[in-house]
Amino acid sequence: MTAAKSPDWRAVEARLALIYGAIFLVFGVQSPFLPVWLSARGLGVAEIGLALAVPRVLQVFLVPALSRWADRRGGVMAMLALSCLTMTLLFAALAAATRLTPTLIVLGLLFCAQRGALPLIDVLAFAIFAPGGPAASGALEGRVPDARRSITAARVCGARPRSSPAI
Repeated sequence: MTAAKSPDWRAVEARLALIYGAIFLVFGVQSPFLPVWLSARGLGVAEIGLALAVPRVLQVFLVPALSRWADRRGGVMAMLALSCLTMTLLFAALAAATRLTPTLIVLGLLFCAQRGALPLIDVLAFAIFAPGGPAASGALEGRVPDARRSITAARVCGARPRSSPAI
């Protein structure tokens, strides 16, 4: 048997930074320009307000439900990949949506996918870099341990894990 090779933690940190950066870059570009883009697509001021408000209300209910599902299913990496793929497809669908109702539906799903990805990234980072985690012990198991998967829904609600006051 060969000994397991220790992962390059700088590369792991760089990949986590890259995904955080990508998510927040999208948020940063989307926030100021989405209303302007919707206006150029022919939506009025009231419709734009509705298109931005409905998804926010929807995500209050859907993101915790998606987080619970992720907790029960496990596989944070797979869920994160699915969330990123979903966001990509929904951005394409948003470009194709021409009326208010399809735009509302796509924006609602898109905002939920975006907000649902953040707790998954947080869980992943916490599982890797928390005291006693794989980065601290020097061994990466390739999955989030069962005890830490339950953090997802708590993080969505703003709770912080007791085992790591630094997060």
